[in-house]
Amino acid sequence: MEGPEDEALSKNIKIVPDGDLILVVGPEKARLRVHSLFLKTVSKHFSAMFKPVWKEGHNMIGQDSPVELPLPEDDAATLELICAVIHHQVKLVPQTLSPDKLLKVAIMVDKYDCVDSLNSASASWFRSCKAEAEDLMRVAAAAYLFNNAQAFKESTKALILNYGGSYLALPYEDIKSIIPWRIFLLLEEQRSFVRLKIAGVILNPNDPSISCIYSYEKNVEYRWDNASRYTTNGRSRLVEMDDSIGLCLHCFRSGSTESSYCRKKH
Repeated sequence: MEGPEDEALSKNIKIVPDGDLILVVGPEKARLRVHSLFLKTVSKHFSAMFKPVWKEGHNMIGQDSPVELPLPEDDAATLELICAVIHHQVKLVPQTLSPDKLLKVAIMVDKYDCVDSLNSASASWFRSCKAEAEDLMRVAAAAYLFNNAQAFKESTKALILNYGGSYLALPYEDIKSIIPWRIFLLLEEQRSFVRLKIAGVILNPNDPSISCIYSYEKNVEYRWDNASRYTTNGRSRLVEMDDSIGLCLHCFRSGSTESSYCRKKH
């Protein structure tokens, strides 16, 4: 069990040992030692803050020891992770993040305007993120903030295919300031559209006028081999259309109310 001394020590985190800046973060006042140059380079927020005309930048002029910058409203663990990525401290960066943690990182990255600097790391987190249906909306919100069109499409696709309840029942309090509520309408419209198309291909898989998507191909693959009504032609159309499920981030950002499949190249 950690004692007071161990707890105090754990609050002093050297992202880099020779950093010229100490971020004093959160109510617990965790101390993160970093390079101000790295923060200024990747973040417009910090770049403006560290200009000599402002108090924070003025305090750093001619200092031989690290300058402290209080950030009482931020989450220390989240900012530590972001700073580790920015400073290329790979050993401090986890390979996977929970949906909740991923959203926290996305919110803070958006706050400090340093999305581009975490593009590579966030892409890896999205690929490895395992989310239950109830957490997929958080993943979609994180993808929205990171402007990751692929992750946004895949998370909304999973909501359309794997979630059977009302979308209004999903947690929304922690993302309502991030993503417009009309996402629920678009998800429901596309889910209904998908169900109709699936029903159409089951009833008449050879009708070329029917365009549909079958989301569970792998789970029911045996049916294609053993039931004559599932023809090769119908199966190929289902597989071809499967990639179209999910909301298009570019269309969603533009305010489009079209829920059907986007075929545009953005």
